[in-house]
Amino acid sequence: MNDNTINSIISKTYFIIISLLIFIFVLFSSLFIILQHGFFIEKISLPNVQVKQLYIKWNEKIDVSIQTLKIIDKKSNTHHEINQKTLKKQLSLLSHYDEW
Repeated sequence: MNDNTINSIISKTYFIIISLLIFIFVLFSSLFIILQHGFFIEKISLPNVQVKQLYIKWNEKIDVSIQTLKIIDKKSNTHHEINQKTLKKQLSLLSHYDEW
């Protein structure tokens, strides 16, 4: 191989790597800025979950606020609404994993 093809391959590889690093930097910077200011989603539906009024903000920890959370059981076609009391019980189980 001659020097021109080697230089061409190196410059293309360098360009791809630098472009990828710049993309990752811009992506994480944008995500950081958005989370610092917080964002609000009125309604989001996934196949088994419906969430209304979701607010996510990053202070020192990530704060998530949900007005209504519905979990749909496909097997029995029932809707389970989670209230604050049952959610508090479930989250207390996770308190053991607070300090990773």
